[in-house]
Amino acid sequence: MTMRMDEKINVRQFTLLLTLFTIGTSVLITPSQIAAIAKESAWIATTFSIIVGVLVLILFIYIGRLQPNLNLFQHNEYAFGKWIGKFITFIIVLYSIIGASTVLWTVGDFVIVQIIPQTPLTAVCILFMTIVIYGAKLGIETIVKTVEIFFPWIIMLLTIIILFSIPSMDIKQLQPLWGQPINKIVEASLYELSVSTFPLILLFVLYPSVLNKDSKGTKSIIMGYLLAGSLIMAISVVAITVLSYKLTSHYVYPTYVMAERIEFIVLLDRLEVVIAISWILSIFFKLFIYFYVSLIGISQLLGLKHYRPITLPIGIIVIGLALIVYPDTIFAGDWNKETWVPLSIAIGFVYPIVLLCGSKIKSFFKTGS
Repeated sequence: MTMRMDEKINVRQFTLLLTLFTIGTSVLITPSQIAAIAKESAWIATTFSIIVGVLVLILFIYIGRLQPNLNLFQHNEYAFGKWIGKFITFIIVLYSIIGASTVLWTVGDFVIVQIIPQTPLTAVCILFMTIVIYGAKLGIETIVKTVEIFFPWIIMLLTIIILFSIPSMDIKQLQPLWGQPINKIVEASLYELSVSTFPLILLFVLYPSVLNKDSKGTKSIIMGYLLAGSLIMAISVVAITVLSYKLTSHYVYPTYVMAERIEFIVLLDRLEVVIAISWILSIFFKLFIYFYVSLIGISQLLGLKHYRPITLPIGIIVIGLALIVYPDTIFAGDWNKETWVPLSIAIGFVYPIVLLCGSKIKSFFKTGS
């Protein structure tokens, strides 16, 4: 347990970071995937995922407060012992690196397909990852201050796409109200949770060991999650009512297609590119967390006092993985549903419950002795 995290952030900054992490890639890829699974009932699946997500988030907060002076990886060693704890940390590090590479690929693919075609994927990934590496070098305190600057603009631009899409909405596209079987709705909900909620366990490497003390933290964190969930649900509803669930599932990035149609309403050319900036910014912060957590975990495993010496080599590994993780968008969609969903359930749901039980048992015997 030699890894030290001397940086401090407050609950408000943590909440804003959690909100943007939740939004992340969800506003780009979730509408397409859940529409393909749950069709016109996709909004019901999103609503259900928000309810479950709040309960999962409360579980994360409770686990974090069991050992407030330890980060998540140190908590593993406390609950399970040194070697089992390190093995679990190693699994979470792999999950973080895979998550970082998939998010980086998504950014590159989106930029190439929608904004600057014929640009090599390698160039986009290197450029974007260089910024993330630089951000990691500066530290989490600098990143959360950046979050405070960009957060209002990201939320405003997402709100614009929702509001200006209202004239094009056709509520009949949501009918029949419950047109899909419950298993399809649950499947779509699990997909949404695997993208936006289960990975939030990684943020609790910071909570509460890196946070300043704040008695009102739980409420603000949950409110931040509800804001993110509401935006994701609104985007999904707008996508289906504007494009229909068939077209929504057909497009890889249906939100961008909706934004392209806004220009005819507000008489602004290429407004969708401006709005895309908000998505890219939110994805940046999600990618940063995946990357940052992997650095913390590797430093913990190697017994390093700080993560900065390994920032560049791990960043290069993420770039390399991003170039090979998905051969194409079809494979990406299938992999996300068949592999990422069960993996996220294991890391973001099963693991926290096991950690809770292990920590309680360890505390019981420690107190008893």
